[in-house]
Amino acid sequence: GKQVAVALALFSATAVQAYHYHYIGCYADCEGDSGTSDCTARDLDGLESSGMYPNTVEACARIATCGGFKYFGLQDGQQCYAGNSYGSYGESDACTMACDSDSTEGCGGMWANDVYATAESDVPSFNCDAADPCADEPGASSVWCDPDVDMDERVAALIANLTISEKAGLFLNEADSVPRLNIKKYNWWSEALHGLARDGVATSFPQIIGVSSSFNMSLVRLLGGVSGTEARGKNNGL
Repeated sequence: GKQVAVALALFSATAVQAYHYHYIGCYADCEGDSGTSDCTARDLDGLESSGMYPNTVEACARIATCGGFKYFGLQDGQQCYAGNSYGSYGESDACTMACDSDSTEGCGGMWANDVYATAESDVPSFNCDAADPCADEPGASSVWCDPDVDMDERVAALIANLTISEKAGLFLNEADSVPRLNIKKYNWWSEALHGLARDGVATSFPQIIGVSSSFNMSLVRLLGGVSGTEARGKNNGL
């Protein structure tokens, strides 16, 4: 069932670590401020990662620190930018939005960044490899990470160790993280219905209703094999 599928996916997940940073202020992201410009030249122009998750200050700090940038900014409640300089367009009073994932934090505004500085001593030396759920505690000594234990028993042990709130957060398309178990979020979108089409560069086969109309099971197995090979390649950073 889906509980088993969720548990199996979690065995290979990782977690977000703590990062050091301090707040500087609110600065315009482009000339004109507040959306009156096309914003062709960003204030923090080193890196943009609009898809950060969760949408928090620490998540953006991780992106900036691991990328080796001195500064980062949050905008529009969910966008993360980074660079080695800031303030080209001056200060702004448009930082009025809370972070989508934490309403107690400020995440900029329209065309305005809440700017932070990373801890400079951390930039060259910070370990950006996330914790491994089965190599680090508490997973390392757990039943669910023991390959010698029957898989059904491993799955049952992991599920039993999750709180009701954590279980609820996992039954989503973008499953939540469980930091205390070193489990990070998991996106179920790439279910390989017709290839890993939504996961970057990958082969996109015809919609499954078109494939099935061929009544060719050998073809279906072949497409499944290709999707599996590409998925393993992506999982190994290829």
